[in-house]
Amino acid sequence: MLDDLFLVILNVFEPNSESGKFLNSGVQRCQILAITEDVPESNFNLRTILDNLNLQDVVFSLAFDLKCANAIFGLSSHAGKRACLWCEGLETFEPGELRSLESLDYWYNEYSKTGLDKSKMKDCMNVINPRILYKDEDPKSLLQDLVPPPELHLLIGFVSLLGVSLMDLWPGFDDWLKSKNRDVDGNNSDTILKHLDTLEEEVRKTVPHLIQFTECLKHIREIKNACF
Repeated sequence: MLDDLFLVILNVFEPNSESGKFLNSGVQRCQILAITEDVPESNFNLRTILDNLNLQDVVFSLAFDLKCANAIFGLSSHAGKRACLWCEGLETFEPGELRSLESLDYWYNEYSKTGLDKSKMKDCMNVINPRILYKDEDPKSLLQDLVPPPELHLLIGFVSLLGVSLMDLWPGFDDWLKSKNRDVDGNNSDTILKHLDTLEEEVRKTVPHLIQFTECLKHIREIKNACF
């Protein structure tokens, strides 16, 4: 989703092997299925587009951002009290009951009984629309098995949060970024991690009491290298 442009793209490949000179997941293998302009990213609009693609006729895996995922599975925006895609917990560090396709259908039915009263969203686990996809999937399937956490969101979130916090405490971080021709944003998160050893050296020399920031970033790098 770009500002006023909505794209549906498709990569066709054999899941267990790389073929050709381009990555299976790379932009060079993308095919455009649909383009719409000035269309809000809503459950209704997504349903209109996806229903015409007949995805149920093929084996597919989806990749989208969290806003789009919530709309596809009938959840409210992330401003909701129980708007997590994967569980029904409140917006705390305590996890809630894991969401399944079955639970999404149940809570939308309960929400319908309220007359679609928005003040009752939280009581219905913020399921405010019918889900669009996986109609033929086992109802007990968990969303965490169907929609893996988005790597880019996680990477950007951690690196940007720690980077901005470090810069507030140590303006020298800005000079370090400029020496690498980088900024604290999503596009540069991966590059910051790649140059983390030089950053750690500078922190130890200049502001050793802030070494916890680079230690945490090193752990994030380990997770990225192992899992992403």
